[in-house]
Amino acid sequence: MKTGYKLVLVCEGRRYSMACPRKGKVQYVPGKVVRCRRGCGPLAVFKYVQDARRALEAWRETYLEMWRCEYSPTTRRLMMPDGKVYRLWTRRSYTIWGTVLPVPPGTDYAESVRLVKRIA
Repeated sequence: MKTGYKLVLVCEGRRYSMACPRKGKVQYVPGKVVRCRRGCGPLAVFKYVQDARRALEAWRETYLEMWRCEYSPTTRRLMMPDGKVYRLWTRRSYTIWGTVLPVPPGTDYAESVRLVKRIA
C-alpha cells in the first residue's frame, strides 16, 4: 500500500468520488477499504499533498474534503461503468461525458483506497 491524498465530494453526509457518473460512483467510508464497482475503475488519488491542495483550491465551489489515504496502485487507466465510457484517462487528459479536461498534476491510479485522516 502507498500513502496518497484523496478528494471526496460530500453529499448529504456521505463521501463520494468527485465528478463521477451516478452508476459508477464510489462511496467512501473512513477507515474502510473501498474498491471499484465491477466494470469500473481505476480510482484516482493524488501522490502528493501539494497537488491535492492545488486541486482543492481549483474546485473550491464544490463541497470537497481532502483525506490522507492508503491505496493499492494500478496501471489501468480506462474508467467504464456499465460498459459505457464516461472517463478515459491518459497522462494528459480525461474525458467526462464528452468533455476533455486536463488530469490534475500528481494524479495516480488505484485498485483500492482507504481514507485514513481528514486533512481539509
